[in-house]
Amino acid sequence: MDCWGALAVLVLLASLGTVAGFLGRVWWLFELACHFRAHYFTVLAAGTLASTAGQRYDEAIVSGLLALANAGSILALYLPRQPARPDHRRTVRVWLLNVNFHSRAYGRTLQAIHDADPDLIVLMEVSRTWMEALRPLQARYPHGSHLILERGFGIALFSRVPLTRVEIRSVGPADLPSVIAHLVVEGHPLTLIGTHPLAPQSAQFTRLRDEQMLELARLAASQADAVMLAGDFNTTSWSTAFAEVLKVSGLRDSRLGFGLQPTWPAWLAPLRIPIDHALVSPQLIVRRRRVGPHVGSDHLPVLVEVSWAEAPA
Repeated sequence: MDCWGALAVLVLLASLGTVAGFLGRVWWLFELACHFRAHYFTVLAAGTLASTAGQRYDEAIVSGLLALANAGSILALYLPRQPARPDHRRTVRVWLLNVNFHSRAYGRTLQAIHDADPDLIVLMEVSRTWMEALRPLQARYPHGSHLILERGFGIALFSRVPLTRVEIRSVGPADLPSVIAHLVVEGHPLTLIGTHPLAPQSAQFTRLRDEQMLELARLAASQADAVMLAGDFNTTSWSTAFAEVLKVSGLRDSRLGFGLQPTWPAWLAPLRIPIDHALVSPQLIVRRRRVGPHVGSDHLPVLVEVSWAEAPA
């Protein structure tokens, strides 16, 4: 197969994936196709240019329209959404990572945390060995809570900011833990929710993931304080489940204005997709958001820095 034939096959697959991705409500397998919109756009844009150069204009129109269908949801992440004015008020830095309970890259993770210098750390898939390895954090981050589950759903929160209340709560019918912390920073109250639902490996797991996220969305909506809902959501922002969480919670994607920021799989950069998220209340301004270095997990860490839009009452 020559280069043009290979491109034609890729364009066909990207076209089918694009269409299937918009039908996620119909079948859970279709939803899996929605997570690769950036990849579809790249292939379809290349196909459009190639078809135009070859004067195959009908093909160019079809691939061009499908490329645009993907581009709309991607472009929204790059449009500036945050105030550009300087702000010297106190910020809060939250660092989150699915450590991968199979990984033993303890030193690299600790070094990445040291380099990022966050105020709060949310870690997913922690095990007994991970918590033992993370013990050095307690000197600088004495506040928090954790729950160890050896099957890959342990969760931990470390904070150098005193917490007014923290709990580990089982959420949704899958009975998986989420950490819910309340804190006050210079008069500003904040609720931080860290979570890690099931991966969509079956119709049942997809439903359980969605129900867990919707329950947390309702919890976020019920808070009078500013909220950040963060973790490995096991979905991208292009799924109908993600859109429903935004609608119910009233939160917004912290990536707006900062781009795609894909996080998984860490070891395969060209195919990474963004499944690690931080959603924030309207009261919060996202000052900075970035993806960290590869630390040995199958996920990349995420650092989100926020401040408050208004002075405390």
